[in-house]
Amino acid sequence: MFAACCLISFRSALAKVAITAVSATPQLVNPSFEDPGETPDRAAGWSRWGNWFNREDSWSPVRSGRCILGYHHWQIPDASDSGVYQDVTNAVKGTEYTFGIFANIDKARPPMRDALTIELRLESLVDGQPQRIGSKLYNVADLVPDRWEKLTVAATPVNDSLRVLVIAQPSPINGTRGGAIRFDDAFLAPTPLLDSAIPKPSVSSVADPALYGNATVIRDIPYSQSDPHQDLDLYLPKRDDSKPPILVFWIHGGAWMFRNKDWNNVKYLVKHGYALASVDYRLSDEAVFPAQIRDCNAALNFLLANADRFGVSRQNFVVGGASAGGQLALLLGLARNESSFGADPSVKPFAILDFFGPTDLTSIVDEVGPGHGREVQEDATQRLLGGPWNDRLDLARAASPVRYISRKSPPTMILHGDKDDLVPYAQSHRFHSLLDQVGVKNKLITVTGAGHDGPMFETPEIQQKVLAFLRQSESE
Repeated sequence: MFAACCLISFRSALAKVAITAVSATPQLVNPSFEDPGETPDRAAGWSRWGNWFNREDSWSPVRSGRCILGYHHWQIPDASDSGVYQDVTNAVKGTEYTFGIFANIDKARPPMRDALTIELRLESLVDGQPQRIGSKLYNVADLVPDRWEKLTVAATPVNDSLRVLVIAQPSPINGTRGGAIRFDDAFLAPTPLLDSAIPKPSVSSVADPALYGNATVIRDIPYSQSDPHQDLDLYLPKRDDSKPPILVFWIHGGAWMFRNKDWNNVKYLVKHGYALASVDYRLSDEAVFPAQIRDCNAALNFLLANADRFGVSRQNFVVGGASAGGQLALLLGLARNESSFGADPSVKPFAILDFFGPTDLTSIVDEVGPGHGREVQEDATQRLLGGPWNDRLDLARAASPVRYISRKSPPTMILHGDKDDLVPYAQSHRFHSLLDQVGVKNKLITVTGAGHDGPMFETPEIQQKVLAFLRQSESE
């Protein structure tokens, strides 16, 4: 929802700029071990020795996703250590990096003994040979069992090569070995950026039945490691058939300045068998446009790439949003050929739901009447664009969904209150007319007497119209 915002501290903003200028962040491949690679027991991107590390998709608990890396202590016949490692690219000589992973101890029952230690190690390759640059040893006995513990090590590469290693040392051979260690969610970042690189756990729980019906929710699923707020909540309906549910990809509003994944105008769709993803993204005080739409595309690409993992349809999906989220949903659905937005042109939603979203940022400030609404719009658009819209005209045009209308645009449903004092109703009416002109199926629902958002957008009558539009669009 558009609202007035407190002044942003320039000192804080400058601090963020200083931190992000540290260096390019080397990226781990498959840090959550979800991708098996060529064989089910291996994790793509990771090499192993000792044969006692395996990717496991049936162990619990996991920290996020559905898979972990398991260390099988009870199976080790000798005194040799074993482990996994990965060579990463883009390391910068002289920059300190922190590597970490989460470990969960499956404790052995006496008289069996747990593993002895877990070592995290960083190496550089010098003349083709590994040179240790950092190491930290954790005693397994000191770790709390059945709890995800964060293990880290920091070091500075001596050149542009960097290898990360996780090494397990078994207990002495003169005894019975038992127990196991679960590993999940590895991470790597320049040490000043560590907090933003640590992946959040995703927790599955029962969704509120009054709002979502018989469904579960997985919260805070990270779709990128570059910012802690790049995550989403996924609501999954309980179904009697094996057909994966259609995905509704929803983007919340907030003038591009406020976060609220619970602001979701179509919760009721989950009761009707749709899966619902509610997405967070970088706000305008963190990054100017097009960072917001790039995040939305990254989240969509992540979900579609992991459709089998989450049990949702890869082919059939809808994008939608409200207010600022409506503008982003329109860009997400219409601008499928914009590489600068991170869009994948090979995928396209079968429908767009736009709840009172801005459609033309080059005119919206002038269209809003005098008073509070105009002040909010001037502030919100200036923050999004990094300056007044008329000084950032090219960027304002790029952020305007009207620019991307074409004959190939997906069917679009627009809902807007005729008393909206923050996003002018005229913007949606004009957008509807432009879609008509090029022959795109669309429907404008004027919510008489409604302002900017509110319960009038979720009445039984509105719900039935949204459902009918989606069902008809899917069948065409």
